[in-house]
Amino acid sequence: MESDKTLAMQQVANLLMRPGDRLCQEVLYSEEWVNDLNPDAMMELTVGNVQLRENQSALNTAEVKLWILPKGQQWMSFHASKQSEAIGKRFLLLRSSSEEVALKAVNEALMDHAVALVGHDGIGKSVEINIVLYYLFQRLLTNESPLEKVYYRFNRTLYVFTVVGDTIECRKILDKGDNLFTLKKYFADLRESEGPNSSPVKRVLVLEMEETENDPSFDDMPTIIALCVRDVFSSKPLGNQQTCYLPMCVLPMSRMIFMCWVSSCG
Repeated sequence: MESDKTLAMQQVANLLMRPGDRLCQEVLYSEEWVNDLNPDAMMELTVGNVQLRENQSALNTAEVKLWILPKGQQWMSFHASKQSEAIGKRFLLLRSSSEEVALKAVNEALMDHAVALVGHDGIGKSVEINIVLYYLFQRLLTNESPLEKVYYRFNRTLYVFTVVGDTIECRKILDKGDNLFTLKKYFADLRESEGPNSSPVKRVLVLEMEETENDPSFDDMPTIIALCVRDVFSSKPLGNQQTCYLPMCVLPMSRMIFMCWVSSCG
């Protein structure tokens, strides 16, 4: 049910918005710590010396991070239809450098810039959006940040996250995410209703485009999207804002075998 999805995303947003609540550990890979994982809060495990096969002739090692939500929770991108059949939805396995890219994306958006996270087909661009949302939720509670609302659009549906008291509330906005034209008009009308002196970075849109959509243009909204590398030179800037293109750092698909195995542990 749609109400269940909204509530589930709200619960995860509240888990992510306080970095002090997360459990941070540095470990070397072993079956023991995977089998015993049952965190009450978000857990971040830094795993050293993991072998990554980038191509058939090269084998190197890298530091990766395993981001784990409590049992019964799932990362937000897995609510999208194209990832609905994924296994291990409470796990993310990313290079440690993914955090740097996500934080750069958020900082650029809060300077009223559009951001395109660029990568090849099938490498998991949507997965990295979860870490972008993680940093945006933290900014919602930061007094130094003007950010008041985080919008997330996927499955042609628009959701908004706002702070109510000391928690984050998630709400579905009806009939505004159906297509890019409707979405653009919604934010243009919203900006016009607030007047010319309103802060341009009171809100940020994280946009998951459908396969048939391209070249979004949001002059009234700092926007973060995932963009296929083949579309970089054919796409237009994302509105009148300066567009920042950031390379993705997602792991090779062979590492998804590890995620599937981890998921079988709970």
